Amino acid sequence: MATTVRLLGGPPDRDVLTVLDRRLRRLVWHRHATSIRTTIQRRDLPGDRLRLLGRWCATRGEHPNTVAFGMTLLGLRGTDDDRDTLLSLGVHSAFAKEACVALAHSQAEPDRALLALARRSVGWSRVHAVEALAESDDPVVMEWLVRESCTGDVLDAYAALAVAKAGDLAGVLAHDSLDENMLDGAARVLHALTDLDAPVAALASYPGALRAVDDYVRHVAARGPGTWHVRGLARIDRYLGSTGARRAPWPPDDVRHVRSRLRALLPARDS
Repeated sequence: MATTVRLLGGPPDRDVLTVLDRRLRRLVWHRHATSIRTTIQRRDLPGDRLRLLGRWCATRGEHPNTVAFGMTLLGLRGTDDDRDTLLSLGVHSAFAKEACVALAHSQAEPDRALLALARRSVGWSRVHAVEALAESDDPVVMEWLVRESCTGDVLDAYAALAVAKAGDLAGVLAHDSLDENMLDGAARVLHALTDLDAPVAALASYPGALRAVDDYVRHVAARGPGTWHVRGLARIDRYLGSTGARRAPWPPDDVRHVRSRLRALLPARDS
């Protein structure tokens, strides 16, 4: 901390920056990130100097910890001018968490900045960005979450519950009709929530689960069950018959009703 304070007293000093970089390299960053942020927040440090140091470390740091430290400073004192830097760094999984926190606290329109990150990210970076949008009430964000946030990747399962809640999945599927892209997006969310082969199958934790499944079946029945949707329906049926589903707080008669309607769309099985 003393090194940081010294750096804030004047223009970036290469020798002191080298000392800071060397000390940051010794840290297991994720174990210290929160305490570093909290300590800096408690100090009465000049915001313009913090911003300058943050930009320097984020764009010129030679070690991941130094870059992450710079992003932390930008989260505390950054501006809209730092958006592109944070987006460029945030697509890398190693910096995704720091980018989400920094964008959420430094931007005039944080949800739109996080949405921009989510749209350009894949893998864990996308998961972190989608989770960061879980509290958004921006209609544009809510629609995108259901329409596009799940891509069919196994990692969708980690964020699918947050997507279903934030995007009001059940409310979307309750509409009389949906365009093809929205139905496909909603289907991918349901598939991620019910994939027993994925790390997380969380449909039982979604309050509108059975209503969402029932309305999904209705939409598929109206359009005709294409091969892709048939595979999805089979996955959902498998989930509804699983131990986890039997433990869910769902009336058994409601589950049987949904499964009966769903199975009517599946190919007949050989006896």
